Amino acid sequence: MRRAGSLIFLFSVLTSCAKSAQPVDTAVRLSEGNTVDVPFSVRASGTYDIQLQYPKDGIYIHLHIFDQIAGAATLRAGAKTLSWQLPTGWCRLSPYDSNALGTVLVRFHAYAYMPYVLTLHIDHLPNPLEDRPGVVSVYKVGPLFHPGHHVYEVQ
Repeated sequence: MRRAGSLIFLFSVLTSCAKSAQPVDTAVRLSEGNTVDVPFSVRASGTYDIQLQYPKDGIYIHLHIFDQIAGAATLRAGAKTLSWQLPTGWCRLSPYDSNALGTVLVRFHAYAYMPYVLTLHIDHLPNPLEDRPGVVSVYKVGPLFHPGHHVYEVQ
């Protein structure tokens, strides 16, 4: 009986960890001159990347198309903010979706269940991305991710 209880506990911990490891994906449709708000929260505190992604089959050119996006981004948590300019120059394939590629917008320290809002104001968007469905993906940075990128705090 004790062993069954231990197995149930272990299963619930593993299930909880698997759920928290899944990215928080929000569909977006960006266009020049528009502003988009993306609200989200995460289940576990830690280091997270926010990546703007598009399906690979919809983009017939290389990753550097994301370096042509111009605009501004702000991440808010209550009265605290973190702002930066686009592009970030950090383009890569999605680590959780083999059919997507994009640009990492920011790496930051997130707190569990804190309501965040990412605001994207787009000044220029390359034609292949204009009015295409994209995804803002928020995912926890694992131990094997490159540690050289700065981890920002919303202040």
